[in-house]
Amino acid sequence: MIGSFINAGAVCRQAKQYGKDVLIVCAGTNRLFSLEDALCAGLLVDNLLDGNVVPTDAALGAALMYKHAQTQLAEVAQSSRNGMRLCGLGRTEDIEYCLRVDEIDCLPEFRSGMITLPGLQF
Repeated sequence: MIGSFINAGAVCRQAKQYGKDVLIVCAGTNRLFSLEDALCAGLLVDNLLDGNVVPTDAALGAALMYKHAQTQLAEVAQSSRNGMRLCGLGRTEDIEYCLRVDEIDCLPEFRSGMITLPGLQF
């Protein structure tokens, strides 16, 4: 599954239905850590936590980072390397859009080198 802020709820609902361990992999940028990816991972972890879940330290750290920043996500994201680049290009609205939580209810998947939705290909 491909997850982001805008489809976090759909991703977490599906992950919970699997009933197995969940591995969240952040894409990063040019093989480097990306703050906005870690914040999104923290949102996903926060949504997946319940009494039966034992998070790794990395998952717990991402959830704590998200909880600390959740009321000021746009400001935090704009201060990141990617955020500053987008702001410099005049794309601040892109940052704000990408940080909307549960804006859409879909589950894109990456399989065989393709991103797909049921009945669609990108």
